[in-house]
Amino acid sequence: MQRSIRHLCLAITLSSATAMTGLVVAPTPTRAATVPASSVVVVTPALNLRAAPRLSALILRRLSRGVVLRVLFYHISWVAVVTPDALVGYVYRYDVRPIATTTTIAATTSTARAVFQPPYLTVAVAAAALRFSPAIAAPVLIVLPRHTTLALLGVDRTGTWARVVTRAGRVGWIARFMTVSI
Repeated sequence: MQRSIRHLCLAITLSSATAMTGLVVAPTPTRAATVPASSVVVVTPALNLRAAPRLSALILRRLSRGVVLRVLFYHISWVAVVTPDALVGYVYRYDVRPIATTTTIAATTSTARAVFQPPYLTVAVAAAALRFSPAIAAPVLIVLPRHTTLALLGVDRTGTWARVVTRAGRVGWIARFMTVSI
């Protein structure tokens, strides 16, 4: 049910949200590939979950501070989200803050480390952001200069984002067009 709602929502909006759906190739043995790409938490005392991305849209539910929502995609000043009980709607972007999901944190901080081994990519632009998840709105972990070598761990379903590891062991996502294979 949750998956069919998400696919319907994505098809209607014709957005690039499929870049946030996970890995096609994931040779590393972490659970990070199986969790949603990003989540947000409500930071205002009360937030309206709306049926459409506008103030005049029907209010589906009032959400309280601290509720964690799974992000489907961003739409101008709105975020399409899924509540913990699978209700899909929109919230005002400035009333939520990005967070790391619990399973992603566990996978990132576990003793299992991503191995720096072929295939390799190199940064082909002056500076490229290594992001927490495969989304342009995802938090930036570090900025990588041109000619930085990265080990490829996998790509998203669209081939738009690559999951990589730096020589220092930092794992993140980078836009594929900013890299070249070496």
